[in-house]
Amino acid sequence: MTTPTGAIKFSDITTEFGTPSGNNLGAFRVNQTIIGQSWPLDTGVPTSGPISFSQLKGKTLNVIIDSGTTGGDEYDVTLTNYFPSKATAVGGFYTFPGTLSSLGGKKYYVYLRKDYGGSASVTTSVKSGAWPSGSTLNVVVSDSATIWGRGGNGGGGANGGAGTYGGGGGTGLNSIGFSYSANLTISSGSRIIAGFGGGGGGGGGYSNPDPGPYDPSFGGGGGGGGQGNPGGGAGSAGIVGNPGNPGNAGTVGSKTSGGNGGSQGCFPQINGSGGGGGGGGGITFGYGVGCQGGGWVSGDNGSISGGGGGGGTGGGGGGNGAAILQNGATVTVSNGGYCYPSATPVTAAFT
Repeated sequence: MTTPTGAIKFSDITTEFGTPSGNNLGAFRVNQTIIGQSWPLDTGVPTSGPISFSQLKGKTLNVIIDSGTTGGDEYDVTLTNYFPSKATAVGGFYTFPGTLSSLGGKKYYVYLRKDYGGSASVTTSVKSGAWPSGSTLNVVVSDSATIWGRGGNGGGGANGGAGTYGGGGGTGLNSIGFSYSANLTISSGSRIIAGFGGGGGGGGGYSNPDPGPYDPSFGGGGGGGGQGNPGGGAGSAGIVGNPGNPGNAGTVGSKTSGGNGGSQGCFPQINGSGGGGGGGGGITFGYGVGCQGGGWVSGDNGSISGGGGGGGTGGGGGGNGAAILQNGATVTVSNGGYCYPSATPVTAAFT
């Protein structure tokens, strides 16, 4: 809780900031370096020179939470889980209680300093969690950190046969979501990038427009996975039920690019083929792949704005996720980095 704005006692100050050795008011002149930044107990509290009771009125303890930079990428992160192991009370006088729920009314600064991604069981990679009532939450995506959404999976190629369509590409997933109101700072050099859609699977085909039961058939190629962390899975290859050629699976997406679509099964010499898989979407997007020869149909390339490309005569590409979601919360964004598709929060439920 914030210290009183009217009459104030020493015990009001120690309740908020903790008790220094010797009950010395001068000890509250704090200038503590955390993550390369100097922190006072709160804005306006002197860090040197004279200090008085009046200068500690209406003040709130700063609590710094640092994800750290060791240990590799983190997946499916809820920010409240960083407390108390990665939390520091500025000044070092305050002893945290056993649970965060009993620590309302503080100013929290959460620094994210790694790369983050989403597990297969969630729609959003990083979530605010439920902070105690009265808290002020500030989230800083530090220089060189990236919050990724998970890439959408590529659609499966269709089995050989006239009029069979490949599966649609999966939708890319979201980067960060807030269920508690916050100030979000995207620092210069940092990024928030939603997951990109997977490419659609290619359709299946026969060697001629009026197939008989023994004509060869051709499987469609699988779609490429969308860019993300992790990248989307590769679409499976279409198989054949008659003599002919199966398609090829797509390739998985990654943090650096969307996956490529797989080529379709084909016999160039008899002018027959299925459809090639579509490329996965991404900043660096994947490519649709065809089969060299007569009658081949390539999938579409992926794109940045359009997500995954559609498979040749097949399924459509998946759309992209959202960078910032808010659900029952207000998020104020200061963006000095890179945010795709938009730094404007989208109101939607998330998991």
